[in-house]
Amino acid sequence: MKITIKIFALVLLCGCVSAAKYRSMSEELEDVLSKKKQINKEIKSAEKLNKKLEDSINKEIEYSLLEINKIEKRLAKFGIIVKLNAEKFDEIGVENQNYSNEYYELLLKKNNFVDTNSAQKTNWLSKKEKELIYWLNYARLNPKKFCMKYVIPRYKDELSDVYVATLIDYMLSMKPMPALMPDKTLYESALCHAESMGKAGKIGHARIDGCKSTYRGECCSYGLDDPLSVVIQLLVDKGVKSLGHRYICLGSYAKLGVSMKPHKTYRTNVVLDFSYL
Repeated sequence: MKITIKIFALVLLCGCVSAAKYRSMSEELEDVLSKKKQINKEIKSAEKLNKKLEDSINKEIEYSLLEINKIEKRLAKFGIIVKLNAEKFDEIGVENQNYSNEYYELLLKKNNFVDTNSAQKTNWLSKKEKELIYWLNYARLNPKKFCMKYVIPRYKDELSDVYVATLIDYMLSMKPMPALMPDKTLYESALCHAESMGKAGKIGHARIDGCKSTYRGECCSYGLDDPLSVVIQLLVDKGVKSLGHRYICLGSYAKLGVSMKPHKTYRTNVVLDFSYL
């Protein structure tokens, strides 16, 4: 830019251009200088934004490493040694059970925290559907025992997998949740969805064939017909970054409808529809 200014000065001194031409060239120079100033301003602004982004990423990394360290230490107290991958840990939505004491006391007063066999007296559920409710209630009412007895042995060679490790950490530290009571309306909602999706060979929560949804939370499982395996599959929730099935299954719901039906593509599909009291 300094070279350009010197050229303009030299041209003027030599008298090689008219005053009008000079003014035009001078205006062009001012325009160039103005644009350069604006570019420099935008560069500084971009540098500031980049710095903020780097700081944010570094804070997220620090937070993740801190959380990973906490999980590894908590599990080590139970003799469970894991080494979690920070990058994979960042991909999933890990949460803690953070109900207030007041809310938990309300749950204790309003719900059943004893019956793990609540579905046995129903006449609309199949044997496997009743069994599935039994195992899910077992996990909710006795999370630590269920985890130690059924989850850890099944995944003994995958304990450092982020989905497995975070589930174990969650279940070993969570408070028990109320037993889910079978509900006929929720059952019919789950039944319609399981039958229609099974016949169509589709997956997901979008209803087809006029099925109506009456649930507040829903889980769908594919390919398994063993009730205990279905429950564990939903709790581990591998491949579901939000871990939504896990938190629904272990959430503060009180009623449940379950339907297990054949599936055109995956052989079996199971639908669980949840609701509050």
